[in-house]
Amino acid sequence: ALCLAVGNHNRLANRSTPVSTSRLANTPLALLNSDFALRQHIDEHCRILGITPNVVMETNAVNVIVEMLRLGKLATILPTTLVQTCPGLHAIPTEPELPSHKVSLLWSTGYISAASRAFIALATDWSMRRRLATSH
Repeated sequence: ALCLAVGNHNRLANRSTPVSTSRLANTPLALLNSDFALRQHIDEHCRILGITPNVVMETNAVNVIVEMLRLGKLATILPTTLVQTCPGLHAIPTEPELPSHKVSLLWSTGYISAASRAFIALATDWSMRRRLATSH
């Protein structure tokens, strides 16, 4: 699932109640640019909600967004699993909840390098362990 994420300096950092749609629309956001499927997913969700996100910064690097959140007062929308692994970031609930974001791993038939096979095995193993851990 996706979540609204903020750093320690953001006024929403310790919020436990969900952020409303109108509050989300007024929150200054740092987002990935529209070349990313995640950004397109966010834009579509906002369109469905009837809001225009307050995007004040766009980048093509997640690490830049994470550092901007840690150092400043911006917010972003990222996968919850990513936010939970970043010290100094807080996942804030929204109402309605942000949608899930699925990630797929695709490859063509034919030759697959040893590095690609190793990555496929690693990603598959991680996904299976995560699925088992969240099903309990």
